[in-house]
Amino acid sequence: MPVTSTSDGFEIVIKNRTFSDGFTLSMEFVEDTPKEKMANIVRDFANDWASGVTDTKETFAANFFNNGGLTAGDSIFNNTITGVVTDASGDLVYDGKPFFNLSGNNRSAKAHSTTYYNGLASALSADNLQTAYSLMTSTNNRNEKGDIISIKPNVLVIPPALKFTAKSLLESDILITGANSTLPNKNTVSNLLIPIEWQYLTDTDAWFIGSAKQGLTFLERKAPVIDFYQDEDTKVYKANIDTRFGAGVTNWRYWVGSNFATS
Repeated sequence: MPVTSTSDGFEIVIKNRTFSDGFTLSMEFVEDTPKEKMANIVRDFANDWASGVTDTKETFAANFFNNGGLTAGDSIFNNTITGVVTDASGDLVYDGKPFFNLSGNNRSAKAHSTTYYNGLASALSADNLQTAYSLMTSTNNRNEKGDIISIKPNVLVIPPALKFTAKSLLESDILITGANSTLPNKNTVSNLLIPIEWQYLTDTDAWFIGSAKQGLTFLERKAPVIDFYQDEDTKVYKANIDTRFGAGVTNWRYWVGSNFATS
């Protein structure tokens, strides 16, 4: 019977990062403020923090896309934990390339000679959407040994500026090509993907297709914890919040990006 040999894969490191905030109130302010008003002040800060945690997580996650095409990489990809583990890929992803790499800066597979890329330099259009889809499903659908794997893109991630372009592409049965065209064409990308408008994307014309919940891993190590106490030495009242979470790219094949910044 045939036997498959084993080989070492890429080492992937993901660390949890700590995010915190806080404020102080003088002893006199706390003691001289009516209890009901003091309770409202603390509650308002707690509500602001709850919204802030959401914004922090969204910004953190979006930066994997905002900075994913930078050829020099970005610190968000560096998961080194000082004194514990070194992320050998530094500011790049696990194979030493940007999350999204253009043709010409090809990445190598671990156990076979074919090279790959998952970045394009094209505006969002029906033709370019088909190119990205084919790249993902017909070229990059290989594992590190070169065997075919099943990759099924199902989302188009866009900034708000591309909402209506995406809507016309994915929700229309016909496609008018050219200002003077009188013969509509069948829209071959209609309903191909689910559009996801993400306000935390900073590049107004970059777009990404992918398989939702694939290729990126997000970890929540510690849920937000709020503490309010008095410092026994200074008598100052302190309030703080801290939370820990992290993320990392675990398989670039499940995403293709286009029109992103490279520097």
